[in-house]
Amino acid sequence: MKRINYLLLTATMLSFAACSNDEGTNNDNNLVEARITASASRAIDDKWEADAIAVTVASSPVSSMKDMYKNVKYTTTSTGTTAEFVAEQNKSIYFQDADETVTFTAYGPYNDQNSEGDILFSTENQNTAETRKAVDFIYASGVRASKSSPTVNFMFKHIMSRLTLKVTAGNGISASDITSGQYFLNGIELNGKFNANTGAAQAITSSATQNQQQYSLNDKVQITPNEADKRTFTVICFPFDYSNKPLEFIATVNGQNYKLNLSLNLEGGKNYTYNIKVNKTDVEISGSTIAPWTNGGTTAGDATL
Repeated sequence: MKRINYLLLTATMLSFAACSNDEGTNNDNNLVEARITASASRAIDDKWEADAIAVTVASSPVSSMKDMYKNVKYTTTSTGTTAEFVAEQNKSIYFQDADETVTFTAYGPYNDQNSEGDILFSTENQNTAETRKAVDFIYASGVRASKSSPTVNFMFKHIMSRLTLKVTAGNGISASDITSGQYFLNGIELNGKFNANTGAAQAITSSATQNQQQYSLNDKVQITPNEADKRTFTVICFPFDYSNKPLEFIATVNGQNYKLNLSLNLEGGKNYTYNIKVNKTDVEISGSTIAPWTNGGTTAGDATL
């Protein structure tokens, strides 16, 4: 009889140990995993390209999910316009309360050094599509989900501004003159920060001397089919008002410098395109729109030697 009691005691102790080991894991049948999806809003053709985003629980009125899930890395292997994201092993977000509706925010690209919400970075290096994508921050907020409706569908928006310059040959200038030319921007703000909590990007203004250094566009050229005789430059920029201190575009063609002041207010999420025609005596520009970024408006002006 005593032997039976010992066996029962041993079985009971093992049972308690098993229950204890299950606590705090994601093996609880009552836990429901958040399903992270998103529509595309990227720098390259608005398609996802094995991107990583950071997901945060912004509000959880009942549970402690807000404290549990901050800056959680989710990745996708999708190359389409919509994507499903997965977390690293054992790091998925799980709903904790059956009746709670939780609010989520997310940003991309993911940054593991995110501290107190601010991410400091420079936009200087943009000589490839990948380096442009690295500074093209996107943000989504106010997305709600629950245990009974666990899909978190983010609709991201661009936070930075985009400047597109298309240079073609005009009167007295040949296509080869354009393709062999050198191109610069003076006065552009290259350093700033993105706040992962608010989704705001802000330039950190430099001194007058630093701000006037020439920013080369020559390694940022994009040659598209049937446009080998043109030069197109795309630059991701911090939102900034250049109304009172215009950007200076410089085209050095055949040893001559053609200059043009770009007085504009760059707003987040907007694309500003300038079709620039270099003539022998001046430069002509006009504005146009490129989807899916929001139209940044129309601008026209002249530039001279």
